Amino acid sequence: MMQEERGQAIAAAKRLMEQDPVVIDTETTGMEQDAEIVELAAVNRAGQPLVNTLVHATRPVKPGARDVHGISDADLQGAPGIHEAIRQLQETAGDRPLAAYNADFDRRMLQSSLRAAAQQGETPHDFPPHIHCVMLLYARFRGNWNSYHRTYTFHGLMRALEYEGLTVEGEPHRALTDARAAMLLLQFMADAEG
Repeated sequence: MMQEERGQAIAAAKRLMEQDPVVIDTETTGMEQDAEIVELAAVNRAGQPLVNTLVHATRPVKPGARDVHGISDADLQGAPGIHEAIRQLQETAGDRPLAAYNADFDRRMLQSSLRAAAQQGETPHDFPPHIHCVMLLYARFRGNWNSYHRTYTFHGLMRALEYEGLTVEGEPHRALTDARAAMLLLQFMADAEG
């Protein structure tokens, strides 16, 4: 079962890489349901940035979040809003598929940020489309079964890189570094032997 799941994860990673994906990552005001994006990055398969921008949020950055990513409210003064950041992403990504490590979180943060912007009078925006989850693929690839939760164990992004002997330059918990790390891990799985 485990070897079969690993093979399926490798095949899925290969299919995704064949579609020339764009990997995104976000940093946020916090972890709560109504948190907003304060940084958005997107990279191509070579890890080159397509988007790398701070994003002005309508709510303050929580101290705990600031301690993790180092982004303060002062840093966001003059930063573009979420609509401009998404416009940049759509222009550079085109029709290529999007992927993220913990895609559910990034999708939720995009939707929360757009809702907050709409409450400030900005035009609602229909985004995002489907986002492939590198974290779920890696859980199947790694194959550590959690009997209690009856699923494969999820791993933090930097821990996953560590397990596979991979390194990425940059500050962890910044969107560009984490997007590059997720793309590196996706490519590693696509290149793996079944």
